[in-house]
Amino acid sequence: MKILMTSIYFPCVNKEYEILTDRLFGSKSCGGAESFVYSFIKEFSDHDIEIELFAFNPNCKGITVKHGNIKIHYFNRIFKVPFLHGKYIPLDISVYQTMFNNDLIHCQGSFYHPLTALVCLLKIFHRKPVIISHHATQTNLSGIYRLRDILGLKLLRFADRIVIPSENSKSLYEDYTNKIEVIPLGTVIPNYKYKNKNELRRLWGFPEDRPIILFVGHLAHYKGVFKLIEAFKEVKSKLSEAMLIISGDGPDKENLIMMADRLGLKDSVVFLGRTIHSKIFELYSLSDLLVFLSIKDKKYLPEGESFGMVIIEAMFCGLPVVSTKVGAPRYIVEPSFGVQVNPIDINEIANAILITINNKTLVNDMGKNAIKIANKKYKISRVVDDYINLYKNLA
Repeated sequence: MKILMTSIYFPCVNKEYEILTDRLFGSKSCGGAESFVYSFIKEFSDHDIEIELFAFNPNCKGITVKHGNIKIHYFNRIFKVPFLHGKYIPLDISVYQTMFNNDLIHCQGSFYHPLTALVCLLKIFHRKPVIISHHATQTNLSGIYRLRDILGLKLLRFADRIVIPSENSKSLYEDYTNKIEVIPLGTVIPNYKYKNKNELRRLWGFPEDRPIILFVGHLAHYKGVFKLIEAFKEVKSKLSEAMLIISGDGPDKENLIMMADRLGLKDSVVFLGRTIHSKIFELYSLSDLLVFLSIKDKKYLPEGESFGMVIIEAMFCGLPVVSTKVGAPRYIVEPSFGVQVNPIDINEIANAILITINNKTLVNDMGKNAIKIANKKYKISRVVDDYINLYKNLA
C-alpha cells in the first residue's frame, strides 16, 4: 500500500531520522502535535507500507529525505496567505501529481489549513480516499478567519474519514458524525527514562531531596500558568521545600517571572525556557508531579485542549498528573493516576497538589498506574495499528 501524507507539523530530520532542529516557522517550535507526527511516521518504518510525506519546514526547504520505506519531501516553494493566520500553501506541483500515484491520502492537520482544504477539493479529480487527522482545537476568530473555518468545514464533505484524538473534538464535526473515528495520540519514550531520578536531578542541577512539581507548555494565559503560580504560593506555605519547574516559552513569560518574584517565589520557581524534545523526558522522569491547567478560552481554546500530549508523555515516565476538568484531559486523566480540578479554584488546585505530593506511597502507586494505562492506551505502535486498519478498510 502507498500512502501520500501531508503535515503542517513536522521537524527537520536527517537521513538517520534524527531531529536536526525542532523549530518550525518563525518562533514556533515543536509541541504535542509535532512530536506525535514525528513518532507516528517513524513507527511506519517497521510496516510494509510506503509513505511519501510532504511537510512544511524552512530549515529543510527543498530537501528530500529517504528513511527505509518513508520518503519525506520538504516543500521548496510556498505561498504565505496573510489573512489565513500565517498559513501556507505549497506551490510545488509534485505534491498534487503524487495524489494520483498513491492508494490513499492522509492529511495530518486541521480542517482549516489551506493544504487540507485543497486535498479535499481536489478529490473531485484524484478520486482517492482522504483521511483528515484533527490535531488542533478550533479557534473562535471573527471576520476572514471565521469564513476560513466555514469553508474548511464545508470541504470536509469530500473527506472519507475524520480522525479526532478524543471525544472532546466531536462538537466541531456535528455534520459529519458518520465519518468520525476516535484514535488517540501516542508517543515513544527514549530509553534514558530509566535513569535513576537522583542521577537525573544531579545532571540538571536540581536538589535530590525536594518535591518537584513540573509544568510543560506554552506560556500563555489559557494554559493556566498564572493560576498555577498562585496555587504554588499556597503549596509553599504548607510545604516549604517544594519546587516548581516551568519548561516552555511564550508571550507571558516575563509577566510570569515578575509574578513569581512579587509573590516571593523567586528561589522556588525555575523558568527553564523551551526544552528540546529529546530532553523533555528527562524532566518528566526527575519530577514528582505534572500539573496541566489549560482552560477554555474564547479566542484560542473555545472547546479546551484537543488532547494534551504532555499528559501521556508524563504518564509513560511514571508521573502522577493534576489537570483541569476541561477539554480533552477530562477524558484522559483517571483517578488511578491523577486528579481533576476546577481551573479557577486556587484552593482546589493547591490541595490536589499537596494531597498527592505529600504522600510518597500515593505518588509511587499513581506513577505505576500511569505507566500501565499509558502502555495500554497510548503506545505509538497501537495507534499506528489502528490507523493501518483504517487504511485497509478504505483503500
